[in-house]
Amino acid sequence: MVVLTAVQKKQLEACVPELISLTEDFVKVLKNKKESGGKVPGLTQFTGLVAAGQQATCVEELKLFILYKEAKQGTSKEWARLAEPLVKIVGEVCEMTPSDELQLPLVQRFLGYLMWNVRVKVRANGGVK
Repeated sequence: MVVLTAVQKKQLEACVPELISLTEDFVKVLKNKKESGGKVPGLTQFTGLVAAGQQATCVEELKLFILYKEAKQGTSKEWARLAEPLVKIVGEVCEMTPSDELQLPLVQRFLGYLMWNVRVKVRANGGVK
């Protein structure tokens, strides 16, 4: 785990509104997939994604994990059509960082906010709606 300085923490905190906006964008992608009759990942899968983000040593490793989740699904395609948009959003998060060393901590924070957002939407609506 990376230990951040006070300045780095402030830099990350400045990104929070945009991170939350990006989680909303991804929840819309989930909603569209669900409305078109597709399966979407559940809370357990998002919890696993957050855990993978915490264990990752770099952002590229996390992106590969996301693509792996899509490839290994077999006949249950919860991550189908979601992995690429998620990898794209992770790339956008990385572009927000003022330095390379803050990319992974910012992506980890984004994944936490994403899980919270999905959890709120799932609990509030009986599923991603």
